[in-house]
Amino acid sequence: MKQITLSEQDASRIDTYLELTSGRISEELKLWESMKGKAQTAEKNIVFRKDTAQAVEKLREQL
Repeated sequence: MKQITLSEQDASRIDTYLELTSGRISEELKLWESMKGKAQTAEKNIVFRKDTAQAVEKLREQL
């Protein structure tokens, strides 16, 4: 695992960015879930979006 040191300002900015990103991921997840059974790649995209959302949330918790 790689560790870095951030200023409070940088950590806050990154947290805000991640919050916005997680909102976008949630919207994309809803879209892919609505396409389940209609698009061949829906299942893979659902798994990817869920995994990504978990990783983003874990990172936000550590900030």
